[in-house]
Parts: sequence; C-alpha cells; structure tokens
Amino acid sequence: MKLLIPAIWYRARAIIERSWGWSPIEEAILLNVRETPATTSEIARKLRIERQIAESAVNRMMRFGLIEVRLEPYPSISITAAADAHIMSGRPLPERNERRDIRLNLVFEKLGKSVFRSKDVTLIGLDAQPQSDRLVIGFPNNDADDLETAIQQRARDVLSKSLRPGETFAGVRNLKTFTDRRYVEIDLAKARDGILPEGASDDLRKQTVDLAKSRNTPKLNSKRDLAPPSIGATVELSISPDQFIFGGSEHLKKIVDVVDKARSDIFVLSTFVARQDDPKAPQGQDAVWAALERACERGVRVHLFLGSSLDEDGKHVDALQALSRRLRKTGGTVMAPLETMHSHAKLLIADDGADSGVALIGSCNWLQSPFLAHELSVELRNDVMVAKCLETLKAITSLVPSARGSRDHIQAMEFALNRARPRLLTPNGENEKILAQATLLGAPDHLPLLRRVAHDEAEHRFVCVTHKLGAPMVSNLLDPAQSAGERIEDVRAFFSVPAGPVKKRHTRAEKERLSDKVHIGSPARNSPMLHAKILLWDNDDLVVTSFNWGSQSASSDNPLDEIGIHIKGDGLAEKLHAMLIERAKYLDSAPG
Repeated sequence: MKLLIPAIWYRARAIIERSWGWSPIEEAILLNVRETPATTSEIARKLRIERQIAESAVNRMMRFGLIEVRLEPYPSISITAAADAHIMSGRPLPERNERRDIRLNLVFEKLGKSVFRSKDVTLIGLDAQPQSDRLVIGFPNNDADDLETAIQQRARDVLSKSLRPGETFAGVRNLKTFTDRRYVEIDLAKARDGILPEGASDDLRKQTVDLAKSRNTPKLNSKRDLAPPSIGATVELSISPDQFIFGGSEHLKKIVDVVDKARSDIFVLSTFVARQDDPKAPQGQDAVWAALERACERGVRVHLFLGSSLDEDGKHVDALQALSRRLRKTGGTVMAPLETMHSHAKLLIADDGADSGVALIGSCNWLQSPFLAHELSVELRNDVMVAKCLETLKAITSLVPSARGSRDHIQAMEFALNRARPRLLTPNGENEKILAQATLLGAPDHLPLLRRVAHDEAEHRFVCVTHKLGAPMVSNLLDPAQSAGERIEDVRAFFSVPAGPVKKRHTRAEKERLSDKVHIGSPARNSPMLHAKILLWDNDDLVVTSFNWGSQSASSDNPLDEIGIHIKGDGLAEKLHAMLIERAKYLDSAPG
C-alpha cells in the first residue's frame, strides 16, 4: 500500500556567508595608537607581543584604512580620522566577508512536518487519484501554502547542520525561489517496519505506523502559523525618552532625517498613500517626497508598500504608482509593488548611513499623513530589534510575489544587523539611556494584553489612547477599563472620533455610565486630531502600536494586520506620560 501525503516542493539558491573578524591583538593595537602614535617596535614592546605579530596586524589594518603612517613629528603608526570617528560612534570594526551559493531542493510534507531532500523521496503530481493500492491524503479545500518566511526558516534549520565552521545561512535569493505542490509517496509496508526516507519526523513515523494498522485516513490541520518568530520575541536594549516621537511636526522632521541619512535602503509601509495633487501635500507630504527624491539621487534603494486593502476605487494604488514614477525620474531604484500588503501596520526602516539600522513603529501613515495630528511612534536603534522589525516586514510582504526583489534587500539588511559584533568603545550618552525589554506584538496579542493589564497588572495608573471608538468599544476597552477602575484610581481612555455605528450620543452615554470609574476624554474642537494608539500603565510599561484599541477586533488569521511594541523599562511609562501631558494637556484629565 502506498500513501500519498501533501507536500510543498521548494527549490532555491541559499546564500552562505563566511566572515573573518578581528583578533584582540588588532583591537588592542588600534586602541593604543588612538591614544599615542607609536612605531611597530614600541607597539610590540608595550603589548608584550612579537614584533612580527605586531607588523602583520598593522598591515591588515592598513589595508582596511584603520591606521596610517605619520611622518611628523617622527615616523609612527596612528589611527585614521575615519576609523576614530567609526569607533567613537560605537560601531564595530569592519569584517572581511566571502559568500557562496548552495542549491536547495527540499520537500516539506504537511502530515508530520518532515523535511526531505527531494532526491530521497518520490514526488507525485496533483492529478494522482486513490486506487486499490494507493491511499491519497488530499490538500484541504481551505488549505493555504506556508509563508515563504516560514519555509525559509525550516530550510535554514536543515542547512545549518551541514555548514562549514565559520559559515552562516544569510538567506535565499528570492527571485530564484520556486514552490510547487506535490504528493510525497510513502510505502506503508516499509513504514510499518520503521523504514522511512531520511528526514522523517517522529510524528510522521507514528502516524504512518498507526495508519498501516488501522487504515483510517488522518486529517490534516490546514491552519498555518502566519506570525514570524520576531512576533513575541523579547530583546534587551537601551532607550532614551527622545526616541518617542509625539506630534505631527516631529514625525515629519524624523522621516526626513531618517531618509536623508540612509545610504543603502529605505523601506516604508504605509496604510495609505497621498495623491500628488493632494491639497494637504504642502503641509508635509511635499517634504517627504523631496527627501525620497534626494535619497534616489544618492543611489539609495527606495521600497514603498501599500498596506490597506480598503481601496475599492484604486486611488491609493494610483497614488503609489504616481509617486513611483516621480521618484524614478531621478534615475534611482524604486521598488513599489502595486498589490496591497493587507496590513494596517505602519513601519519605516532604513540603514543609518553608518553600518546600523533604524526602525520607526507607531501610528503614522508616512506616505499619506499631512503631519497635523497627534501621532506617536518609537524610534528603535538597537540592531537586533531593527532586524526583528525587518523580519516582520518580510513576513508582511511574503504573500506578494512582486515584492520578492525588496525581500532580497530586507533579508540582506536583516542578516547584517543580526551579526552582533562587539563595540570597542561606548559612544557618548549611551550610559544615560534606560535599560529595557522590548517585545513586538501581532494583532491578536493586543487585546489579551490590555485585559490582563486592566484586570490584574495595573497598580495605580491605566491610560489607553485610541483614534476611534467603534462597535467593539465596550468589550475591547471600556469593560476592561471599568474593571481597572474598581481597583485603582487613575483610569483614563481617550479617543478622537466615533466610528461605524457608534455616534456621539453613544460615547456620551458611556462617559456618564463610567464617570465614577473611568475618565473618557477627547481633544477639544480646535486641538489636533488624536491619531496615536497607546497603552501605558504604572511607571514602567507602555505599548506603542497601530492598533485602534476601541474599534478593531484582531484576528489570528491575519496576525500581521497590526504591529505594536511593548517596552518595559525603569520609569519609561512615567516619562512618556509626562511628555504626553506636556504636549496634549487634556490627557492630564483624571476621573473625578
């Protein structure tokens, strides 16, 4: 009896990178000549190493432009100005890299989640039919293929076991990647005796043995995990209050600053895109477009993604196409898929022009905002955290084939940032930052966190800011806030506009109902619109997000529809709370 199991046949070219770092001797020489220029003999004597070792290290560093020979006031070795600036900014020493490609030809079966090399299994086409000696487990009607990012992660796990010492898996060439549906043929008679192709999982072994005995066809779980490993991962980092950006004009300054510093890639995911003739463009969008043009002229690759699928008349697609044409007139490289990413997340990620990256997460629609509303975003400068944001963006774009070119560049930057290299010196001001833990949140993570905080965790303060109050406002926000109000005194919820079936009379009624437990407020008529989405409690914890707490109901079927970040650090929530009150004084209201 033969068993045919649904599978994904995956063919790709994997990128393998080998790097050579720097030894402690070279780092010690560099730090020494930075303080006092010296000859190689003096360096060898001071560090108590052989002169030949000192000379070899000096020659290597000279080839990378880290040190130079000075003739005045006497011949000596000294650090170059560029290397000194590089070190003082906290960046690690540059490494020597070598890359090679490996062909991947793998099969991912869906019953036991095994990974086979294609040469070890027999693949059958999708037209295979059940026969007297053949049992076919069909693809479920609602089955969807795994995300490219999930397949690549499984390929990474398989390939990493066979790499040479010092080599790492840098990703795959997305434009040379192919996936097809096939059946894997398993001989049940052999499987009953434990004979299965190399790579078979324990789960597949158990299920095939049970099947050989019972002949009951197993059912596949068609549900796939759409969230990448970056969602839910916690990263320790240092952060300062100036990395929280509040207000429209501050967001405009920040995007222009980030774009102007970039030297390789800029990635922008915006829910909407403004038209070139938008009457509000002169209030800010013109400056964004001009900054992107300058980036293209410098040779920076610009990647633009449209998030929203609410574009029945195609005006945002047309606007993205018009912006792409405008930027391409500079002769630069612009990658702007016209398919929607089906995500309400707002992300801006770029290199910082100095071997590191920067990511902005929050509420701002970078390609559509007139930068007049109260927005809140957080600027992330930690390389590992920025790499997590890139991994998340790669997953958001993975269902769009035309975004493969951009994913190659996302992957390259992610790999470079993930290779944590030690800094020789701590840059000025680094010790003044607050140590914190940051965790990326997917859409389904938001409401359970809010309810947990309201019911149990908040001890003296609970503040939630949302743009809209819609149909789910009571179950999402107001009931949890009421629960918090029964335990603690300071419970506040702020919004700008009612949405959907909710009218102003409904919000007034809720204000009256909860007046003794929760203060529900909104901006004055002449105040900027409140577009920020925030949750903060007590002194240390806060969430900055794209999720409208009072109007959206997140689904696990699309966990990347919203992206937020939970940050916990000593006094961070208190500092952000003070900043919000200073900039938007109505947020100082408390239940009374």
